[in-house]
Amino acid sequence: MEELKKSPHIIVAEPNLIGRVSYEPNDPYFKGTSPATYPHQWALKNTGQTPPTGTNDADIDITEAWDISKGTSDIIIAILDSCIPLHSYYYTPYHPDLDDPNKIILGSDFIDRPGTIYYTEGVRDRYGHGTHVAGIAGAESNNGIGIAGIASNCKLLAIQVFDRYGWGTIESFFNGVVQAVNYQRNNPGKKVVINFSGGFWEWAETIESAVAYANAYNVLIIASAGNMYGDTVLCPAELSSNYPNVIAVSSTDANDLFSVFSSQGSEVCVSAPGGFGVEQVGNTFYYNNTSLLGKNIFATTPNYEFNMAIDPYYENDPYSTDITQNYSYVAGTSMSAPIVSGIAALILSVNPNLNPSQIRLIIEQSAEDKGYQGFDNYYGYGRVNAYQALLLALANFNKSVNQTGTGSNNARKLVKETTSNYHLVFSSGGEIFYRKTTDAGNNWLTPIRLSTGNGNNNYPSISESSGRLYVTWQRNTSSNNYDIYFAASTNAGSNWNIKYVLNSVTVSTDPLPSIQAASTYEMIVFRYGSGIKSYWSYYTTPTDQSYWVVRTTGFSTSYSPSVTSAFQSPTYYFPMVMSNSSDNHIYYYYFDTYTSNWAGGPNNLSSIMPGSNSIHITPSITSIPGTSQVHVAWKKLIGSGSTIYDHLIIHRKSTNYNSWPNEWFGTYYNSQEYPSISALATNKVDLLYHTPSQFGTQYIYKMRFNSSYWGAPTSIASNARYPSVSSGSTTAKYIWTSGSSSPYTVILSSELLQKELELDPLDYYTRSVAWLDSVGSYLEIKLHPIYLTLKDGTKKRIDITPADLETYNLTLSNSWDLLSSVQFEVPSEAVELAFDYSVSGNNIKNLFAESINSVTPAFGLLNEKDEVIAVTTQNHLVDSDKIGEVRKQVSLNLSGLTDQKNTKAVIKLEGLKPREGVFASLGHIEDYSGLPDQYQKQIDLSQEVAEVNEYAISNYPNPFNPSTNIQYSIKEAVFVTLKVYDILGREIATLVNEEKPVGVYTINFNGSGLSSGIYCYRFQAGSFIQTKKMILTK
Repeated sequence: MEELKKSPHIIVAEPNLIGRVSYEPNDPYFKGTSPATYPHQWALKNTGQTPPTGTNDADIDITEAWDISKGTSDIIIAILDSCIPLHSYYYTPYHPDLDDPNKIILGSDFIDRPGTIYYTEGVRDRYGHGTHVAGIAGAESNNGIGIAGIASNCKLLAIQVFDRYGWGTIESFFNGVVQAVNYQRNNPGKKVVINFSGGFWEWAETIESAVAYANAYNVLIIASAGNMYGDTVLCPAELSSNYPNVIAVSSTDANDLFSVFSSQGSEVCVSAPGGFGVEQVGNTFYYNNTSLLGKNIFATTPNYEFNMAIDPYYENDPYSTDITQNYSYVAGTSMSAPIVSGIAALILSVNPNLNPSQIRLIIEQSAEDKGYQGFDNYYGYGRVNAYQALLLALANFNKSVNQTGTGSNNARKLVKETTSNYHLVFSSGGEIFYRKTTDAGNNWLTPIRLSTGNGNNNYPSISESSGRLYVTWQRNTSSNNYDIYFAASTNAGSNWNIKYVLNSVTVSTDPLPSIQAASTYEMIVFRYGSGIKSYWSYYTTPTDQSYWVVRTTGFSTSYSPSVTSAFQSPTYYFPMVMSNSSDNHIYYYYFDTYTSNWAGGPNNLSSIMPGSNSIHITPSITSIPGTSQVHVAWKKLIGSGSTIYDHLIIHRKSTNYNSWPNEWFGTYYNSQEYPSISALATNKVDLLYHTPSQFGTQYIYKMRFNSSYWGAPTSIASNARYPSVSSGSTTAKYIWTSGSSSPYTVILSSELLQKELELDPLDYYTRSVAWLDSVGSYLEIKLHPIYLTLKDGTKKRIDITPADLETYNLTLSNSWDLLSSVQFEVPSEAVELAFDYSVSGNNIKNLFAESINSVTPAFGLLNEKDEVIAVTTQNHLVDSDKIGEVRKQVSLNLSGLTDQKNTKAVIKLEGLKPREGVFASLGHIEDYSGLPDQYQKQIDLSQEVAEVNEYAISNYPNPFNPSTNIQYSIKEAVFVTLKVYDILGREIATLVNEEKPVGVYTINFNGSGLSSGIYCYRFQAGSFIQTKKMILTK
């Protein structure tokens, strides 16, 4: 041997060591069959059934996982073992649960000598161990026969590395690994997971070389830790310490206890059900006798005579077992490993772009902690959980099984810190996930599950202050009982060491917690049985419940609280809005950190809205960063909501946290609900909303408020819902949930905001002036655009006089003065002046001291001396104390009135004497319902960039299906190339290859003909080169 090592022609020289499958105690892992009068596969679903009288939920939650995936045919589990049952003549798959020719791939026999009958049989299992392992990982399911495999829709690659007595060599292991790895290499689009339910007592370089080869080509190896009764982890499982593509698996029983036979050590990554063990009576090993009934792992065995049952070790040895043909019970870490292999295959089925180290991390992070808290040498990171693993795998791809992954709109799901990092929280499958991006969403750091894997967690909310992150969410524990959770990270999301239940509440519907941080303060608000409960802390890191001050406010029917922060030196405030289901209005309060209590409420923000039969719901609140200016938006639902015009967004603004002028803003477009609003440091406000599903495909639109008007809506996404806007910056990004079926994708917008459409808002503007009282009585006049008609039939718009209650002191006596135009000149070619208006009201007589039967507005034209030079009136009868809204036009004949300068069109309503308590309100309505189709398209901010002073490139959306827009900017005239490559570096497309002048450009890349995966785009402008990743999902 030493001489061979010295030879320059020999790479490795070492003994061809003998290993053995991880059989207990001498590698036999089966236990006998029982009548199918009880569930045999407790490892997959454990209800505490008898037998084996285990512990409820001591299983891998596979039934929940199957709701996400049962595997795909592109994922192959390579079973390196004694192989599978084959027909004795045709050598084709033979077992009724392992006989699908489209599922079973027959590999090579690397253990039997050529020329022997066993070699001639190919990979026919004469021992039985491989059949059991293969059935656990991927037996055919839903066929009415036998058992259910964990990854039943995945394929199995049978490679024989153990002989008919369960023995193998390091050479057979090496060859088996190489064949499995090469299958992936030679079949693009396929992914291989290697299961090795065996082990060697010693390390060998050949073993490590095989592992290194798999690692080099991103192939995962799941290896059983061994059945050494607490002793050393076997090889190759022990290599998990040095290779990220190795997962070492120990064993647990039906009570989630560490199996007594299992190996243990620091190399153990996770544990999985492997059974209770074996009982020896004389020369017979029992896996399913009276004391072990149902306690081991039930799976497939050969449907013909095999040695594991009748002759476990050597020919004519004196030992036997109770293992039976077709199906049987067996125990050992050999049974634990294929459970993890099946889970790994499911993970790759939902996200084939994950590499082995990512898959291992997912399996470790999603495991249920058992034994000592945290990692230990017995369970590793815990007993595996297939469902939690798939949720985490999806989260790696920003996917959620929830259609409401980014819902509801009352709380933020996205924040930006001063370092330009974005932090995202969303829900999926009853868990809460956190993600961070440092490059505006091109790449995401590994997701972190903030909830503990206990299910029924929902509606997270996130806030940020000075790099500290705070998250709250709710968990439904039973019926109407909820826990409110709090989590904090003091290092910008790297670790979340602070996590606990803040409060438990009983409430009829979701508490919907919302969190806001400002300076050193944190505020959490949520619904409870008697109103709104708040938890306020003046500590930067409240480590437990004792750091919080509890206050209550609101009504017992309060719902959907939303909170923000405001600053008016020297005090911080926490403004809050909520809906009230008893009167269907929106109420406002603010929390004063100086007095440590709620004040300023209840202030009914929606009471200034004229109209009857309306419901005001789902409010969202924001503030201009560093100021006391507050903005609120909510949905107004009219009647049953049967038409698109019954769903609109209402907005109110406050110059400071405690002053709300009687002014409101409304927007109409294509039906609107679930608004999310964000005020920017530029004093502009961004609003996102989605359209109701009742009107077909759901769309997300964005609008911008420029302090006076809401601009036209811009289409952001289709087949999307529940947008949430970031806050605290000069720019805003936003997220939403997209897709038509589970899993849904949580999408982050491009870095650039959408361009404000080049439309004049005054073309779509309506002015509302109303008199109201506190019980809903109102009289409203709406003035739509005023037009001059010229002799040639053309029309010229006359603008309504600007009005802003920050500067205009609105009273009842001067309110109707706001129904007037700016001064204008009547040209010589003018024929008439037309007023487009409507009058409506309800319980009108309650508003006035004297009884009235009609309302008669006057429509006039005033000269520069405010003298009436033309006038007409329209009478509107009060019928049953109401006036139904009807839009009308009234015209003034301008004959003889041409060439008048500084004239003004007015509507007057005089002679009405209001009762005590009546007040006036001013409304601004932007009705974009008639917007041309081309303005529904997404328009990039790049189209309005006046100056470009840098090279930059990004794509949106990312992930995408099937196309994405790649946007790049160049600061000088330069030759530009833009190419797309696959993950292996092969060029897919050349998108740009020419000289370009300074500017910002967008080009569409369509991946319809490509498979799902990671692609790179390389941008070169002169000497500037940048490469970024994008993900195609199908």
